[in-house]
Amino acid sequence: MSIGFGVSTTTQKSYIKNFLKQSKSHNCHEKIKSLQAMWLDSYSSRKYDKVSIEELLFPEKKEYEHNHNPKVKWNNKTHEGIQLIDEFSKGIWRIDTQKQADGSYDFTASVLYNNVYCFQPDAIEHLCIRNYGKDIYKKWKEMVKENIDDLRFLIEKARETINYTCPSVTCCRRSALLCKEVGITVKGDIAFLFPSKVR
Repeated sequence: MSIGFGVSTTTQKSYIKNFLKQSKSHNCHEKIKSLQAMWLDSYSSRKYDKVSIEELLFPEKKEYEHNHNPKVKWNNKTHEGIQLIDEFSKGIWRIDTQKQADGSYDFTASVLYNNVYCFQPDAIEHLCIRNYGKDIYKKWKEMVKENIDDLRFLIEKARETINYTCPSVTCCRRSALLCKEVGITVKGDIAFLFPSKVR
C-alpha cells in the first residue's frame, strides 16, 4: 500500500514505530481494509486456464534468479505508475519489490498456482477447491509447505540486495502468519521487508 511518505531511521524498531504513527495520522486503517477486501474479491473471481492435476501438484521448480529493473507490461490499470525494481524467484516462490507512483516502496511475495504467481491465499483456496476439489487443495497446500525454505532463501537474498525498506499491506491473516513464519516482521496489517543492514 502506498501511504506516500518516507521515514529515515537506523533501526527496524524505530522505523516501524514512526511508520505506524504516521499511518495512524493519515487514517489508513479504512484504506487497508478496503484494499484487503478488493484483493479477495478480485483474485477470487479471476478465470485461469486449468492445468492438469499433475502440473498443479508437481510444478516445474525454477533455479534461483534475480532480475533488476525487469521490464513488465501491467494488465491491470491500478498498477500503472508502478516500477518493478527487483524480482527474486526460486522453486515455486517469487518476491517482487516495487516503487509506487508516489515514491514509496512495496513488496509482494507470491506462490506459483496454476502456472500463475498469486499472493492471496484465501483466493487461491477458493479457486483451487472450485476447480479441483478439497482433497487436491490439501495436497497442493502440503506441496507449498514442503517448499517453504525456498521463500526463506529469497527473503535473505532480497534483504542482502535492497538498500530500501518495503512496507507492505498483508492481504489477509494467513498472509501475515506466513510472513512471520519466514522471518518478515509484521505489525498490525503491515509487513516490513528491511535491508540486511537495518537491524
